[in-house]
Amino acid sequence: MMERGILYVATGQSYVDAAVQSALSVKAVCGQDLRTHLYADREPKGDAFDSWELVENPHVRSKVDYMHKTPFEHTLYLDCDTQAQNNFVELFDLMDRYDVGLCHAQRRIKTHEMVWREAVPYAFPQLNSGVFLYRRTEPVVDLLQQWSKAFHESGFNKDQITLRELLWNSSLRMAILPPEYNIRYPKMLKHFAKDVVPKIIHDPNFVQGKTSLSRRVSNRLKTIAASTKA
Repeated sequence: MMERGILYVATGQSYVDAAVQSALSVKAVCGQDLRTHLYADREPKGDAFDSWELVENPHVRSKVDYMHKTPFEHTLYLDCDTQAQNNFVELFDLMDRYDVGLCHAQRRIKTHEMVWREAVPYAFPQLNSGVFLYRRTEPVVDLLQQWSKAFHESGFNKDQITLRELLWNSSLRMAILPPEYNIRYPKMLKHFAKDVVPKIIHDPNFVQGKTSLSRRVSNRLKTIAASTKA
């Protein structure tokens, strides 16, 4: 088993292509030694992935069925609509102390108050599953398998509702990641100080080939660099 790596799960040509671009961005900022693995319903183009395996019975949330099958001891799962902006390998150091690491869901949507089996305190928010750091241990694998089962049985088309309840009831050691590791909206960039560098951006528009958020992040990095030199 490889110790550290990035995992993707993609179904449909546009998402597989987006996963390729995301993996290339990871290699560009983190180096070629950080392994990448893809589960997909078709073969990816190019050499962005060090390995890949076929997704059987694909659906829009196939990630819930395959995250527990990671080949890595310490995994950073990334949604296909992510792009690495700066080296983030320090994330893996959290696995010396924690079992999982995620960012808060940054948009309060109606699913936040939806209940699967039991009401969860409002102060325990949904966590965004698009950037998901975890150890491959028996308790974590068990939670991920429960998540897959819960998603299919609940009837929800969103996966974070059931994940929230499962994490609430788990005894896993959970790290809450700073927002620069999962930048969802351009407005977040306005609140970053010059010493807070964007790490991973997460924008559904990447799947359609749009890069407006990426350009804004790049401009923000230039502003940070300029202020640092001043």
